[in-house]
Amino acid sequence: MSRGYAEPMAAALEALGVSRSFGNTEVVRDATLTVMPGEITALVGPNGSGKTTLMLMLATLLRPDRGQVRLAGHDVATDLVRARTQLGWMPDTLGSWAQLTVRETLIAVCAMYGMRGEAATHRVSELIEHTGLGPQADQRTNTLSRG
Repeated sequence: MSRGYAEPMAAALEALGVSRSFGNTEVVRDATLTVMPGEITALVGPNGSGKTTLMLMLATLLRPDRGQVRLAGHDVATDLVRARTQLGWMPDTLGSWAQLTVRETLIAVCAMYGMRGEAATHRVSELIEHTGLGPQADQRTNTLSRG
């Protein structure tokens, strides 16, 4: 029998006691962070404070020495593929593939997630329409504003 209570919403991102060292240098120590769907969160700190290392761990590109990272409820240590399907990240320093068009770039990213052929083409068309990038879809990415 339902009492009318809403199910608790899974956090979009959770870091629980995440730590990372490089050699004897502790870069991130016991970081805990929860971001709920729709929230906007910023990491602010001086150079060398561990922001990039933490972001790399949250983006599943670097394993923490200790702690746990979950994306939409999926533990990245035990369910990496499903966790990564919940993630989108474009750091400024990586930029884009300058010689590819917007459409080609999205097709390449689909392939990285195991989506190919008609499924990828259809998904890319949906994304281009949803984001209003239709007029830019066949432009090379190096001609676009990074904003």
